[in-house]
Amino acid sequence: MNNALYELASFMVFRESTCWRWSHNRHHSDTIIVGRDPEIAVPRPADLFGLFLAFFAVRSTRNEFGEMLLHAAGKMKPDEKTYIPESEYGTVFFKARIYLLIYASVIGSALYFRSVLPLMYIGFPTFYGSWLMVVFGLTQHAGLAENVLDHRLNCRTVYMNPIFRYLYWNMNYHVEHHMFPLVPYHAVPRLHNRVKPDMPEPYNGLWAAYREIIPALVKQSKDPSYFVERVLPAPSSGSSGSDRTISSQDNDMTTGWVAVCGQDDLKREDVIPFEYKDQIYAIYRGSDGVCYASEGLCSHGKACLADGVVLGNAIECPKHNGRFDLRDGSPVRSPARAPIKMYAVKVAGGKVWIDLGEQTN
Repeated sequence: MNNALYELASFMVFRESTCWRWSHNRHHSDTIIVGRDPEIAVPRPADLFGLFLAFFAVRSTRNEFGEMLLHAAGKMKPDEKTYIPESEYGTVFFKARIYLLIYASVIGSALYFRSVLPLMYIGFPTFYGSWLMVVFGLTQHAGLAENVLDHRLNCRTVYMNPIFRYLYWNMNYHVEHHMFPLVPYHAVPRLHNRVKPDMPEPYNGLWAAYREIIPALVKQSKDPSYFVERVLPAPSSGSSGSDRTISSQDNDMTTGWVAVCGQDDLKREDVIPFEYKDQIYAIYRGSDGVCYASEGLCSHGKACLADGVVLGNAIECPKHNGRFDLRDGSPVRSPARAPIKMYAVKVAGGKVWIDLGEQTN
C-alpha cells in the first residue's frame, strides 16, 4: 500500500498512517513471530470477549487514541522503537498533532451545526465499518501456527466472490500476498494460478474458513499451544529452485575444492541450491557470466536463497525481498542488513567448483 492510501485509510480505521506503515512492514518481515510481529490479531490464549469487541473497534480505538496522545507529546512506546526508524519519529509526532486537530475540528463542526454528518465521514466509520474488516481480517492468520517462517503454514487463501474480492483488494489470496508482497493487488489472482500447485488447499469461501477458525479460537482460549496444521503438497516439478538441489561428495581432498555441477547447468541470472555434508549453499551465475557461491540461508529471515531470483549480480531473497550483492555478499536492499558468507568459486574441467574452506568476505 502506498503512502497516500495509508493516509486515506488511517482516517477510516482510526490509525496513524506512518506507524501503521512500519508496523505492517514488520508484520510482513516477521509474520506471527511472537514478540516481533506487532499485528497479531488474536494473541494466545485467545481472548474471545476482546475479539467480540473488535467487531465494534472498542478497544482498538481506545488504544490508538492513547498512542496518538503519546505521539503528540513527542514520545514513543518502547516496542514502536524496534520497528519505526528513528528518522521517522518527527513525522509520527507531527502527524499525531495534525490528526488530533482534525478530529477536534470534526467534533467541533458536529456540535456547531448540530449534525452527526461530519462524524459519519471521519471518526464513526471506524465503529460502524470495523466488523467487515474483522470478518475478512481473521481469515488471514487466526488459529494458524506461530513462529514459523513458511507463510503457507501461517496464512490462509480463501476464495471469495467478486464483490468481496473488490472490497478486500484481492487480499483473500493471503498466502500469495505474504510470499510475494511486492506483487500488486490486481496481479495477485494471476500469481495464485501460477503457484497454486505448491500451496495448501484454498478455503472455498468465508464459511469454509470460519468452520475452522471458530473452533480453533475456542480451543486456543483454553489451550494456547493448539493451532491448525496446514497440509503442504509435495513439491511440483520445476516449481522452485529447491527442486534442483544438487548433493555431491565429489571433491579434491588435496585442495579442498568441491564439485557442484556442470558448467552448463547454470544459466545467466540463475541460482541452484547445493547440499554438502548436511549444509546447504547457493550457487549463482550473475548477468556478467561469473559464478558465485554463498551460504544457503538469508542472513535476515533465514529463507532459502536458492528460492530467490538473481537480478543482475544480486540475489533477491524470496521471503522479504532483501537483496545481496553476489560479488561480496553485502546487503543492497532492506530489510537485509547483515552480509551473507561468500565462498571462492572456479570453473574447471567443465564443472563449477567451490572452496568451502575459503570465504571471500
